[in-house]
Parts: sequence; C-alpha cells; structure tokens
Amino acid sequence: MATSVHTAALSRPEPATPDPAPSVLRPEPKLPNLGNVSEPETIALEAEIPNAEPAASPVETKNQPQPSTSESETQSPAVPEPAAEISDSDPVNHSPETEAPGAEPGATSTKTPASEPTEESAETEAELFERIFGRPPPQNQTIAVPFFINDQPQGQVIVVIAEGSASQVQAAPVLDKTASILQPDVQSQLSAIADSEGYLPLDQLQQLGIAVVFDQTQLELYLQIPAELRRTNVLGVSGLPPEAADALPVSTVSGYLNILAGEDIAWSGSGSTGRQPLRIALDGALNLSGWVLEGRANVIERGAPGFSRGDVRLVHDDPVNALRYIAGDLSIPVSGAFQTVVPLGGISVSRNYSLQPYRVTRPTGEFTFFLERPSRVEVYINGVRAQQLQLDAGPQDLRNLALSTGTNDIQLIITDDLGQVQRLDFVTALAGNLLAPGLQQFSYNFGFPTRTLGGQRQYQWDEPQLAVAHRWGVSSTLTLGGYGQLTPSYQMVETDGVWASAVGNWGWDIAASHTGELGTGLAMRLQYELPPAPKMPLTDRCA
Repeated sequence: MATSVHTAALSRPEPATPDPAPSVLRPEPKLPNLGNVSEPETIALEAEIPNAEPAASPVETKNQPQPSTSESETQSPAVPEPAAEISDSDPVNHSPETEAPGAEPGATSTKTPASEPTEESAETEAELFERIFGRPPPQNQTIAVPFFINDQPQGQVIVVIAEGSASQVQAAPVLDKTASILQPDVQSQLSAIADSEGYLPLDQLQQLGIAVVFDQTQLELYLQIPAELRRTNVLGVSGLPPEAADALPVSTVSGYLNILAGEDIAWSGSGSTGRQPLRIALDGALNLSGWVLEGRANVIERGAPGFSRGDVRLVHDDPVNALRYIAGDLSIPVSGAFQTVVPLGGISVSRNYSLQPYRVTRPTGEFTFFLERPSRVEVYINGVRAQQLQLDAGPQDLRNLALSTGTNDIQLIITDDLGQVQRLDFVTALAGNLLAPGLQQFSYNFGFPTRTLGGQRQYQWDEPQLAVAHRWGVSSTLTLGGYGQLTPSYQMVETDGVWASAVGNWGWDIAASHTGELGTGLAMRLQYELPPAPKMPLTDRCA
C-alpha cells in the first residue's frame, strides 16, 4: 500500500529567485499530517524525527519551472505540488528522471533503476554463505546413504557431495557387491579407477557403462549394470546340500573297532561233531589329525596259526582335491579291460571322487544362452518338463541336467517380463562311462606284490611293480584313457576311449604286452551301444 507524504506551507509570496536544490524524500519515518499546523510547529516536529538511513538511491523531484511574476499569482497563495508517492515495499525513486549527485541544480540525470544490481554488487553463492555464517562454505561433504544395484538393496555406502551433486562413492562396499555381478575384466577396470583415498569417481563409473543415479530427495544411490557387463550366471552347480552345514566336524582323535564272531555246532556228519572252533574277525581304524591307520585281522580258536593279519595301511584324504594317499597294503582299482589285479604293498596316490559324493562326474549338459530381460525359463528334456527357473538378464550357463544314455533333446522355453516368448533347442548324446569335460581320474601305484602262505603275509621284494592309470574327459561326448603295468619280467600298456554320438555310443580298448617267456602279444575290443528310440518332440505333443 502506497503512502503519500504531503508537506503544507503557509502562503507567502515567492521571490523571483532560482529554485533551490530539490528536497530528498524518504519513505521512513513517516511524517505526520501537517495540514493545519503552523510553520514553527512544523519545524519543531521535523526536528524530533530521527535521521533515517539514506535510501539506496535518492528520490528527487522533477525540475520545477520558474514561478511567474504575474499579478494574479502574487495575490493567491502558492499551492505546492504533491510529492511523489513512495511504496513501502519498494523504497526506490519512481520519478522518470534523477539528478546525479553533485550536479548543478536543475540538471537532469540519466535514469538508472536501483533494483538491478550491477556486476560488482552481485554475490555468488559462496560469498553469500560466507557473509551469513562467517566462514567459507565446505568444499566437499560426505554422507552415508543406502545404495542399490539393479534395484536390489546392498547396504550403506559413503557418498561425497561436491558443489551440490554427488561426485564420488566409497569403493570398498561397491567393489565387494559387484565382484559377483560384473564380468572379471570389468571388475578389474572398476578396481583400477579407485583413488588413493578409496573412492570411485561417479563419472568414470558411467564411462564404464554403469548407469549412476543419486536421488537427492531420498538420499539414495542407484547403480544399474547392463546385461552385457554381467558375469555369467552358472545354474545347477552341484555341491554340498544345505543340511551338510549341520554335519558333525571330524574330531582330532577318533576311531572304531568292529568285532564279528561266529561259531558252528555240528550235530552229525562225517567229521567232528559238537562245538567247532570260534572264529573272530577284527576290523578297526584310528584317526589322528586326519591320518587314519586301518587294519584287519582274523583269530581262529585252536587254529594254525591262530592269528593272521590282513591289510594294514595308513591313509590320508584330501577331500577338497578328491585325492587319497595310501602307504601300506594296496588294492589297485581296475580300469582297463585287460588289466590283471595284483595286490601290492607300497605307496599310492589316486583321484577318488567318492571323497566328493555330491559331485557329478559324468557329462550332464552345459547350455549357454543370453537373456536381454528378466525371464522365466522352462527346461524340457526329451519332451518332459524338468524344471522352471526365474532368471535375471545377462549370460546364463545351465548345467547338470538329468540326461539319459543316448541322444537327448533339450528345449528351453523363455518368456520375458514383457510376455515375449523365445525357444532354444539343443541336442546332446551321453554314454554311461564318460567323464565330464576337463575332469581327470587317475591312480599311480608303486610297490611289491604280496601273497598269503600259511596264514602269513609275504612280500615279493625281487619283483617291484609300477601300475598307473589315467582317464581324461576331452569333451562332453569323448573320454580317453590309458593304463600301464610294468615289472622286471612283464610289461603291458593299454589305451581306451568312449565316444557318444547321435547314432550310438562307441567304446574301444587296445592293449600290447610282453613277457620274457612268451614274447609280445596284442589284444583289442570294440563296443557299440544302440541309442534308445527317440521320444516325441515337445511341439508335436502340444499340437
């Protein structure tokens, strides 16, 4: 609301002199209404009003024309012009023209609006902060916020705020979560861009292809990793079942002893009748820090001898690598078609997959495919649905399918989150004694042949023997192997293989041997397994 200030003066003749300098009007403090007050009282009131701060720009009135000296004007009192109205909310000069300070009376100044600050008077945000708080604004601020990767919550992370926007993020929590999501080479690049203080620049994350969004209203950080940068999702990997976590750990010292006793009573016959000699079989083991001493013995009442020792050996297992080390009496596993079994007393190292009972050693199918969007995947084996999976976008590797011997037709029905359906078809063959690709099975043994005479164990120290066997899974359809048995008087080598094809499974064994008495000999065996009749495809069954 505008307030008009009027100053009334007593009528008196105006002298014909030049106008004095225009008076300066200020919006505050307000002057009282002086319309009916005499001149002395007006002067007294003005003296009581305290001086106000000068306005940003002085308010000046227009130049008044020289008063006329005509007789009619001198006979009537002079009525002053009303002063310019001053707004309480905008105390600036609203007159179209102003006089510059120090100018001659009557001179007209250039109009300059006081409400528009000049370049020199403008304040930056930093200067305003310093003027209000008395200190310069902080350059960087750190704040702990929740962060998400592909819209999944991952915990808390520290974010650096610079000039009002997020610029860096704490590296350790991000790298820990992305290690299982990003491809190994991308993860290495991400680790390399961390600075010496342990922070990742957000702009460099975006250069790697990772979308970064910082929600300033919710104070949350979102990282979106595209499907092409994600690590291959391996499905169906065999391992320990969840209940194995509650299994009792192996004690440092443990053992067992089994005693099996038997006795016969003959009521009649050609031989002796009545109670026969008591027979006792002993079987025991003692474990001490993973080294197990195993032994067997037999006791016969009134026998000759009454006590006979069985196999005694020291065994150490390495379940992680499926290795078994043995020193003592050995039982060599048979792997070749023409191999002869000879018990030895010596040392042995073998790859024994019975130490990993939940591992599948034969090919079970490995099928890789790529999902551009989150999808539902239905797996059909020979027309029968085996399983249904809900998978995220990215590369997928499906393993350990329950395949049957012979040819297997695999169909994947993929339905993404938009309802689009895609079908993938695979064909694979399987033989029962194939090894999974890359798996190796071996047994290396060295010792001396043993035999039992008169209930006593004897070793043939003059006939050392080396027995080695090795099989290798070349591919999901081919496994090759070899065997060797060498003594001073007898040598034999053998090679074998198994191949699974669409027309059937093939197997072969070829061996050569030599002895000083009989010379050299060859042997060969070829096997063929007819594949089972194919089942009706899924599409034909649905039709």
